[in-house]
Amino acid sequence: MVVNSFTLFALSILLARSVWCLAVNTTTIEGWEIERHEAVLRRSRYLGGYLDGPDGMRVKIVRQEFPYDIGIWSNIKQGMGTRNVFAWLWPFAASPSVESGLRFEVNGFEDPDTTWPPPDPDRMPRVRRHFDPDTAFMHGDTEVEAFRQRQAEDLKRYAQPQGTTHRRLPFHKRFSDPKMVSGHGVEDVGEEDFSDCINEVEGDEEEEGEEAWRNSEGERLGDFGVDEDAEFYDEDDIPLAELIRRRKSAYSSAASFVPKLTTTVLSYLAARPSDRILDIGCGDGLLTASIAASAAAVLGLDASPSFIRTAQSTRSAANLTFAVHDCTRLAARADAVDGSWDKVFSNAALHWILRGAATRRDVLRDVRAALKPGGRFVFEMGGAGNVAEIHAAFLAVLVAHGIPVAKARAANPWFFPSDAWMRAALQDAGFDVERVEIEYRPTPCTPATESGGGLEGWLRLMSAQFLEAVEEGHARESVLRDVLAVLESVVTREEDGNAWIGYVRLRGVAVKR
Repeated sequence: MVVNSFTLFALSILLARSVWCLAVNTTTIEGWEIERHEAVLRRSRYLGGYLDGPDGMRVKIVRQEFPYDIGIWSNIKQGMGTRNVFAWLWPFAASPSVESGLRFEVNGFEDPDTTWPPPDPDRMPRVRRHFDPDTAFMHGDTEVEAFRQRQAEDLKRYAQPQGTTHRRLPFHKRFSDPKMVSGHGVEDVGEEDFSDCINEVEGDEEEEGEEAWRNSEGERLGDFGVDEDAEFYDEDDIPLAELIRRRKSAYSSAASFVPKLTTTVLSYLAARPSDRILDIGCGDGLLTASIAASAAAVLGLDASPSFIRTAQSTRSAANLTFAVHDCTRLAARADAVDGSWDKVFSNAALHWILRGAATRRDVLRDVRAALKPGGRFVFEMGGAGNVAEIHAAFLAVLVAHGIPVAKARAANPWFFPSDAWMRAALQDAGFDVERVEIEYRPTPCTPATESGGGLEGWLRLMSAQFLEAVEEGHARESVLRDVLAVLESVVTREEDGNAWIGYVRLRGVAVKR
């Protein structure tokens, strides 16, 4: 009797849950996904709408409605295969067909180009780390010495008085000291330096910080190779000294935000495990490697040998290949235009690749040739009006320095088309255009450092061809100083003193006819 009562009670709960799920058209797992999405949204509100994902990628978090709540009656009809209530009781009546079972009616509130559940930085795949076989194994004597150092650290920990508690300092205080813990993008330090990032608290004394977990033998997670500091922080909250150490190359110093502001275009790409993806203008390969984590094979092409060397040395994966190639001449590389690619992708590169008026149409036709029938071309580039204040400042200063207007205009290194021009060009190249959109997105410059960055670093890196219009030496520096002087009051915000550049992004998705 007791067993039957419990069984009946359990079945009642199951029935009630089933009716509730049917009413809201949400399974238990989908309910968890909705709750997780709400939690991510709440966390992002405290960090300016962005969260830091794997490999430095900054992800913009946008609310997305659950797409499958279409009403209780429609839910029942979709599940039972018919609106006839009496037919539900007859086992040989109509039931959902295979075709209808593979299609799900949606409520129209969702973004049609973003799958459910929405992106979650905690679940994004990480790029496979570079494996250097030359340094993978140490000499025996070196390993013994490393063991003795670990042993000495263990003995030091065990010798502490009873009741000693380890507490990790808050994030900003852990990085306030120049001695940094390895693994945070800075120089390696020894075991003795690591202890400076820990507070030791005697007895019941309270100290600011988060208690670090230890097992019964006094060992911490870090002793087993676990990153105890693996948390998400907004980059604006990280001290400038830490940012300076992370940005060692000229490109990352002046344009490290480029791969971070790609949430939208990556959602349009929607890389799948079966996809072969061609990335034209891949740069140093950071974003390309992130895409490869979700695809079958990825080929990254760029005209810069230094970028490709960086990509090959730091982004290693079995399904990822990089090669030096001028992307204005894709047809010259047979494996790029053989019609075998599911998707062609480009981020922040087409405004360089399409600069030459004579090759623009050919580039788009070569992209079409690279794709399988029905393949997708997904891109983001600078659009009409992009960095207009910088463009105007360079033209005015160059003319003031005696450069003819025609020569100053010819020095412009970019081509920023309108959405109307791009739509027409894609259609002329043989694409069906799903979307072409323009977004005004003011973007802050990275902090200025000795190795670059700031507005001056951006101008030296991105506007080098403007400077090449004058003779090398003092004249170029004079032009640069005048441009900086013109732009200072235009791009600098008084409330925080940061320089913001007026980016206009042109994004599109086109399908090969």
